[in-house]
Amino acid sequence: MRPNILLLFPDQWRPAWLEGESEIPLRTGNLKELKESGCYFSNAISPSPLCAPARAALATGMKYHNAGVKDNTENLPLDSQTFYKELRDSGYEVLGCGKFDLHKPAFIWGTNGKNLLEDWGFSSGIDSEGKIDAVAAYKKGSCGPYITYLKDQGVVEEYISNMEDRGSLGTSPSILKQEQYGDDWVCRNGLKLIENSDSEKPWFLQVNFTGPHLPFDITEKMAGLYKDINFPVPENGDESIDHMQIRRCYAAMMDNIDSLIGGFIEKLEERGDLKNTVIVFASDHGEMLGDRGHYGKCLPYNPSLGIPMIFSGPGIKKGAVNNSIVELIDLYATILEAAAVPISSKTDSRSLWPILSGKSEHVREHGSSSLSTEKGKGYDWRLVLNDNYKLIEWKDGKRELYSRSDFSEKENLIENCSTEAELLAKELPPWYRDYSFPEQEIEKRGLHE
Repeated sequence: MRPNILLLFPDQWRPAWLEGESEIPLRTGNLKELKESGCYFSNAISPSPLCAPARAALATGMKYHNAGVKDNTENLPLDSQTFYKELRDSGYEVLGCGKFDLHKPAFIWGTNGKNLLEDWGFSSGIDSEGKIDAVAAYKKGSCGPYITYLKDQGVVEEYISNMEDRGSLGTSPSILKQEQYGDDWVCRNGLKLIENSDSEKPWFLQVNFTGPHLPFDITEKMAGLYKDINFPVPENGDESIDHMQIRRCYAAMMDNIDSLIGGFIEKLEERGDLKNTVIVFASDHGEMLGDRGHYGKCLPYNPSLGIPMIFSGPGIKKGAVNNSIVELIDLYATILEAAAVPISSKTDSRSLWPILSGKSEHVREHGSSSLSTEKGKGYDWRLVLNDNYKLIEWKDGKRELYSRSDFSEKENLIENCSTEAELLAKELPPWYRDYSFPEQEIEKRGLHE
């Protein structure tokens, strides 16, 4: 019997911010249990640390330069081959909810969140807005399913005003009740999709939480979770920013997501599905969280590049910690192999099952990532890493080389390790190829379908 597959996918989850993985005083007990019952990858990386490119790469199993989405101003072409289509074609019921970001600039979720789901390969679901896009779209007259829900709750105007006033780094509590909070709403949608799934088919469900992406809009209830608990703060951080309070809020969003994940595990237990469900936890990219004076992502450094990754379920070695290089795009081949679906040769993805089953310790000798953003933001770089070093090359030709044991990447070794740098440079990914994909099929969709 083919397993069900549950992909839990928060947005912008900093690597190693998990209970028991560092000195960070986090309480993520459900994720800790998943780690102990499965395999944790400590060196997983994003193909490109920006929402739309990373998610397009995941969906297609392709490296950044091959996936067709350069930055957050581009849509995934509707004729792209996705693992969602592969699963559906093989007989899976393919379900999803939350922020997919595969059509990020178009603002055309539809009020019911179903506009493009079938095109991507889904059987059913609710594609919804991220935090920032919800506000931007509303100001332009477009309502996705989450804003529609807040309208029905009678709080949308107050919510929009509160989000605009707080800015990216504001830490005051949201005006929302806990049940109205975005991640709680996404969770309820996911649980309903499981409840209504076809009992005659195996299912795949991707749950895209909007947190812990900034802004740090925690609820009153969440505000008490880490009150007076101290977190390490960035070195040489901007003294005008309350880094401690920001990290408390960031941790509270993680804590809340962990609790919601517990609800999915309980639902699977109630249905008798837990033993036949592969559970995957990962994120699109990390969060600098004030390191190097930067909040957000887009940089080639570890807090931005790294992601958490956990697998648990049938056939997976329990209590395993793997320190080899793996990439987010490897979920493509791994999920298809779990579903007994032949893996296309037209993919950059590598199945992780040799590691998950305990037969091997690695599937890659090198990992790579890159980003070339528009609008002059200067994020034009590519990188390659192996077990010992990471080489970063900027568009202007400047290079940085770091030991993989130097997580904070304080010492640039490029002047002292030129031989190692030149060897790694041979494995650098190509610069992004400009594509000319027709977008009429996305752009002609109405905003309120």
